Amino acid sequence: MPPQTSGEWYAFESAIANIFEILGLENVRQHVNIAGQQFDIYMEERIASNRFLKTIVECKFQTRQVDKNQVTQFSILSDSLKVKGEIDKAIMVAYKGFTNDAKLVAGDSNIELLSFAELEKKLDEKDVTKLKISSELIQHKAYSWGTIVQTFIRKAEEEGLPDKFEDLVFVLMPFSFEMKDIYWYGIRGSIEKLGLKCARADEIENNSDIIKEIFDHIKRAKFIVAEVSEKNPNIFYEVGYCHALGINPILVARKGTEIPFDLKTQSHIFYESIKDLEDKLTNRLEALVLSK
Repeated sequence: MPPQTSGEWYAFESAIANIFEILGLENVRQHVNIAGQQFDIYMEERIASNRFLKTIVECKFQTRQVDKNQVTQFSILSDSLKVKGEIDKAIMVAYKGFTNDAKLVAGDSNIELLSFAELEKKLDEKDVTKLKISSELIQHKAYSWGTIVQTFIRKAEEEGLPDKFEDLVFVLMPFSFEMKDIYWYGIRGSIEKLGLKCARADEIENNSDIIKEIFDHIKRAKFIVAEVSEKNPNIFYEVGYCHALGINPILVARKGTEIPFDLKTQSHIFYESIKDLEDKLTNRLEALVLSK
């Protein structure tokens, strides 16, 4: 029973953290920085000889199955941390599951993939009397896992979202095939290199108006990046909303792009290649982080 009553990824992450905790994982924490990289969940699994497996969890609460590109990016980050001895294990949990290509990449990279339904199934396989369930749930005899999961989600929603997502960079750009590598390697690569989280509108799981979700992310994000090469009217509309809020997005465009009159006075990053974009955007973000 996926969390269909939840319209917020924040509640989804909290539910997953709570599930791992009642499954017996220790030192479960959310939004943890490890070696300059931000991860959704960190936890420790006790194994033989009182050793602990240091584990990171990436949560994907989005409308489609997670693809191989997302798994590859997570694999690159987790592999580097394993080499440094910072972590021992990496898990990705997805609301909608994973494509077959993503599963193949995970197998080669030694990453554990779990759909939300599979994570709930792990609860079904456990003896309820041996799990770390709160006294509140025990008193109400809420041994239905659907009830327990919904309790976690409701609690997270009641606590509400923070005014700012201090580690989030929200990206405004078309979702066209031509822009795929620009996003994954030029923009997302530079953002995650700095230990920040990256999100784009098509990655938002929502049960409401997507425009409302976009505006909410614009208001709460630490930084906004807008790719304006294709002169997409939706992107210009969203950039205008940023300006109405007094937010100056980082505008990027291919070298040679003719910028509309109303934006010509704004600073732009003009790039000649994906690598050029990654380098220039990294420098800009580093400067902004230092100035905050």
